[in-house]
Amino acid sequence: MNSILFDCRHLERFKEGISRYTINLIDTVRNQYKVYLLFNNAKYILPKELDWASINRVHMPPPISSLAIFHENSYLLYILHKLKPDIYHAPCNTGLPIFKVGHTKYMVTLHDLIIEYFPESYRPLSRLKWKIQLPYNIRNADHIITVSNFSRQLLINRYKIPPTKISAIHHFLPSSFLDPQKESKDALYQLKARFSIDTQYFIYHGGFRSYKNVSRVIDIFNQIRMRSQTRYQLCLMGPQNTDFEINVRPFIKNSIFNKDIVVTGFLSDHELQLLLSDAICHIYAAKMEGFGFAPLEAMAAGIPVACPMSSSLPELLGDAAIWYNAQTDSGEVAELIMSSCLINKRRNEYIRKGREKIKTFNKETFLAKSINAYNTVLHNTHNKVE
Repeated sequence: MNSILFDCRHLERFKEGISRYTINLIDTVRNQYKVYLLFNNAKYILPKELDWASINRVHMPPPISSLAIFHENSYLLYILHKLKPDIYHAPCNTGLPIFKVGHTKYMVTLHDLIIEYFPESYRPLSRLKWKIQLPYNIRNADHIITVSNFSRQLLINRYKIPPTKISAIHHFLPSSFLDPQKESKDALYQLKARFSIDTQYFIYHGGFRSYKNVSRVIDIFNQIRMRSQTRYQLCLMGPQNTDFEINVRPFIKNSIFNKDIVVTGFLSDHELQLLLSDAICHIYAAKMEGFGFAPLEAMAAGIPVACPMSSSLPELLGDAAIWYNAQTDSGEVAELIMSSCLINKRRNEYIRKGREKIKTFNKETFLAKSINAYNTVLHNTHNKVE
């Protein structure tokens, strides 16, 4: 059985889409390969999806700073030399060492180029690390995976990557999202009471970096309220971190409807599904996405999704979303959402299309394409994964 060492160090720091991707990937292929997981923290508590008896954990001391390239390369090269895995896969954009070790093949998942197009969304050290590491990650990778055809073409054009070296493999939604357990009305009532949600509400869930454009979501909500006699609330779900304080809180404070804007903080998948399922509509406004987990999760919960027609989103959502032009005035977007979501017949049609669309993001397709990618590397076939 071939072996794969996965770089999981980012799981200790992030709880966003890339972490979900990594967990899903490992959980999907773990029965096909001998799997090793690389962490910095020996006491890190594994997500339940990765907490299996046969797990092989590998640890390297944490770096002194986020720019510790020498540290990363010296320890990582030692681990690769000792373990001799057939593949070393870095699923979080960077993480490959500068040098090759023995017969080990290198793979990296490059999710997007948001850090280059919207650098203000990231801290200076993160931007510098990306600038240093990305060129040799692309150079040293035996194969690159990305998460949408949009991202694949962007990477090919920007970095002149041979098309046969890079493959697009869409994420999948876990079965818990595709076939959620039916919850009692009491569970939903208690969760809404916890956050003082006492009327119909619109919802956003995701990160709060500036490119997520949550200020636009708030502006659209303001416009909906000004055009309606009904009192609605807006529920914002995501981590209340520095990005939230800089990019979101000032816009909440400036909203004349700020008392009806609810912030939940980070929620479990179970709580996320519950709140999504009872919302009127998921309002999304990201300026760029390599792949959008959040709109698909909202569709899986059975609610319409309003999205800007940009980056990978049309590729992923097709005709199942309520589309608007990113340059369209927020008032016009508000009217579009109201006419699409406050009339049952139209709303139900978007819900139906959404439920059909999410069926295409399934585990079986993801597994087949992932195995194909690994076999491409192991057998040096150099064919684009289809």
